[in-house]
Amino acid sequence: MNKEALDAVSKGIPLDSLNNQLGDWIQEGYYAFVDDATENGATKEELKENGLRYAIKADGNTDYAKVEKVIDVFRDKQIFQFNMVTNLEGSETTADAKLDAH
Repeated sequence: MNKEALDAVSKGIPLDSLNNQLGDWIQEGYYAFVDDATENGATKEELKENGLRYAIKADGNTDYAKVEKVIDVFRDKQIFQFNMVTNLEGSETTADAKLDAH
């Protein structure tokens, strides 16, 4: 199946304003992380310093508008620090770039 056919079949996780499941998953994942960490003795200071870090994976073939919509969901949830994971051009390895969108 080619990319266009796959995109037509697989719509991904809904993230529109009426059905923002991606935002719900992000928020619930964060709550679960905090609950687990505090049950295991982590302090608020430790969570701020070594807390949950989300990653968005996309490459040069990914539609920029789709990536921007995902980033907007993070902004709506007041999450301004996350990692971007991409494939380096001409390489099999990946690179991580830290984004601080304040």
